[in-house]
Amino acid sequence: MLKFSHRTLIALSGLLWLTVGVYLISLGSYLILGSFSDPSASQNKAFIIIVSALFAGHLKGRLVLRRAISKQISRILSFPNPSPITQIYSLKYYLLWGFMVGLGISMRFLPIATGIRGAIDLTIGSALTNGALLYFRCATTSYNNLKKEKN
Repeated sequence: MLKFSHRTLIALSGLLWLTVGVYLISLGSYLILGSFSDPSASQNKAFIIIVSALFAGHLKGRLVLRRAISKQISRILSFPNPSPITQIYSLKYYLLWGFMVGLGISMRFLPIATGIRGAIDLTIGSALTNGALLYFRCATTSYNNLKKEKN
């Protein structure tokens, strides 16, 4: 079984968050920009919606997701170093991800305006991307701390 260091497991978790976040940002932006029928008259509206959604996602990432990320990082650091990749998430975490993916897929079939769905996707994508940066920061900090201890 493959085993990875704490730093790698934290970075892999951040990479997952970043991948999903970038996908949702691009999807949300596309939906917002495509929701206006007259592109010349709607540039200001689209800009305001996009900036607002990015800001709301940033706040959500910093204020709400920070605790979840902190718990996940503490969980990873509690494992022996190196640890199998299969232990990176708990069953509860996988269920939460499954629920969120299901909710995202179900939005395609609900009667939600394209612009609103785009704003939701953009906000969540921004929050996940911000969360990924917290994972990467911790992975780098952990690595730098280990490097200092060895010297």
